Amino acid sequence: MRMTMKFILSLFFALSVCASVFAAPNQLSDQEKADGFTLIFDGKSLEGWKAFRGDAPKEGWHVVDGAITLLKGGAGDLVSKEEYGDFDLRLEFRIAPQGNSGIMFRVSDDAKYRATYLTGPEYQILDPQAFDKYDHELQAGNVGGSLYGIIPAKPGFSKPAEQWNNGRILLQENRLQMWINGHQTVDVVLGSEEFKALIADTKFAKWEGFAAMPKGRFALQDHGQEVSFRTIRVKRLGEAK
Repeated sequence: MRMTMKFILSLFFALSVCASVFAAPNQLSDQEKADGFTLIFDGKSLEGWKAFRGDAPKEGWHVVDGAITLLKGGAGDLVSKEEYGDFDLRLEFRIAPQGNSGIMFRVSDDAKYRATYLTGPEYQILDPQAFDKYDHELQAGNVGGSLYGIIPAKPGFSKPAEQWNNGRILLQENRLQMWINGHQTVDVVLGSEEFKALIADTKFAKWEGFAAMPKGRFALQDHGQEVSFRTIRVKRLGEAK
């Protein structure tokens, strides 16, 4: 089949546009570079990450096929070395069958807090078919993309276990918005009367410091099951006031 020069040029242009919008794993697209995003995972090492309230990442966290991967539970949560106030975080994640994990943000690793979740709200990650181990979470709406224990999401928004999902957390002037695979799941202002009402009857209401830090670290949760993260990129939106 003969291809005309016009067709070839059109195809080349289309591929160029795709390359400028979409990038290979652990690379920024041209648009993301222009928008001021930076990668906080280089695809090769755990440089830029550390143990919660510690130094080097603990055994269990590894880089496997270009992804930060928890291979064995008991390693504890992995946190970013840098702290962030207002930000736009985007990443890909994949969970094992019957797996559970999460991403916390504005996490304090002050010695007074023994766990990441005591200060950092959690973007939930869960196998949408985890009926054997986590049926109670599914029933409560604590599924992928939900604000764990506070604002539920729909299981249908998550891709099946072992497939890559796209997540986004946008936090600016305490307005928290979250998405999974293009579906918005959360839009709430931290500390607002609406937010206080949402947590009033939950365990979080009694946790001093929960969702109250002006800045903090990102945390990748060790919930015991294998989970992977890649193409972790963030744009600082200015330090929270």
